Amino acid sequence: MDFISLISQKILSHTGIIVNSIQYDLIKDFAEKKASAANCTSQEFAENLTTFSEDFDEIIKLITINETYFFREEKQFNFLLQEVFPKFKEKTLSVWCAACSTGEEPYSILSLALENNIKINIFASDIDSQAISTLKQGIYTTNSFRNDGQKFHDSIKKYGTQNSQGLFTLNDDFKRELFSANYNLLSETPPEFSTQFDIIFLRNVFIYFNKDTRKKIIEKISHYLKNDGIIFFSMNEIGCINDEILPATLEKAHSDQVYFLQKKSHNADTENQKSVQKKIQKKNPVVKTKTEQTFSAKTPLLQEEIKTNSEFSKEYLKSLYEEISKLINNNKFDEAKKTISKIETERNAKHFSYFFQGYIEYYNDNKKQAEILFESSHILKSDFWPAFFYHGLVLKDIGNSQKASVCFEKCLSLVKEKNLHDKYGFIFDSFSPSYIESICRNLS
Repeated sequence: MDFISLISQKILSHTGIIVNSIQYDLIKDFAEKKASAANCTSQEFAENLTTFSEDFDEIIKLITINETYFFREEKQFNFLLQEVFPKFKEKTLSVWCAACSTGEEPYSILSLALENNIKINIFASDIDSQAISTLKQGIYTTNSFRNDGQKFHDSIKKYGTQNSQGLFTLNDDFKRELFSANYNLLSETPPEFSTQFDIIFLRNVFIYFNKDTRKKIIEKISHYLKNDGIIFFSMNEIGCINDEILPATLEKAHSDQVYFLQKKSHNADTENQKSVQKKIQKKNPVVKTKTEQTFSAKTPLLQEEIKTNSEFSKEYLKSLYEEISKLINNNKFDEAKKTISKIETERNAKHFSYFFQGYIEYYNDNKKQAEILFESSHILKSDFWPAFFYHGLVLKDIGNSQKASVCFEKCLSLVKEKNLHDKYGFIFDSFSPSYIESICRNLS
């Protein structure tokens, strides 16, 4: 086994993280640099690399870029404020941020709870020890404050100070309200704060895992969830949580535009659960489906062979979609646009080209341009349901609900055809057809 494969295998075995082929150059450069410093070969470095070592921590940090900010996915914090906090006016709310990165997420939750006089026990963990160090320092740049979540920025700013260079430092008393630890979600050892929680945040990590690992982690996490407790994923990830990986104790639920998993109460009446769920589903959800977690996009995507019928393979188009998503998540919109040049001149991939361009413009807040591009995509390929799905989302965002409903109805009719889901569903990484159908019904 060559040294890149060996290192990748060690990472997978210890963390469950799948090393993408576009990251191989990163691992190669890292191993060669370390081997040179140790006066050994890259193969010897890989063979001697052990988990829990400083080198292993460095390479984990290299392939798991910690991209986060305060009050990310504002709609989920609206849900906390409006739906969750009122239920905990007289009791203590317990929360676990199970992949907390550099800490913006748990500190956002803590500040919002304190501001609304909610007693809270909050715990934060991450596999990256350097990320936990940043959390404990509590010093953040302006990059931790984005337009998404802006309405809640005053909440966190009450608990820190910002200097003239823009560095924001949290108060020591505030930081002490949060317990944090380095923790691997695949570890057989329980976390130090082993208890049960009302809410678990597990956002922006599932892109790293295959289906089996996702299933294992969800099953493990569910044991730490109280009855009727909820698990938050990022809004784009909920689509890859299909029924195949859900334990029997969890069910999908949503309220307005927020999706989550909820733990069933052991003594709850089945018909009553159905009645409550039906009531919840009357509200209108919106799910955005871009892949949030990011790898490094320094390495250009390797070109695959084009099939004899001049159409790109599913594997290539999926890799292209993933690369574009990673660039978007790092706000590298111009680089993402350049990536599309690989297919935009190919006649049989034109609908994908328009779709990817629309996808970039959608997340760059150029909604009108995105609408034109998504429409162009499904005009070129009338069975291309992902374009109808996103066209509906952008129309909903700009207030054209009537036309959006037409798109969702069209998407719904196409997704029902199994061959079309098999043909295009790979773009969204294991979306359940029935789940897409439920989203379209609620949005149309």
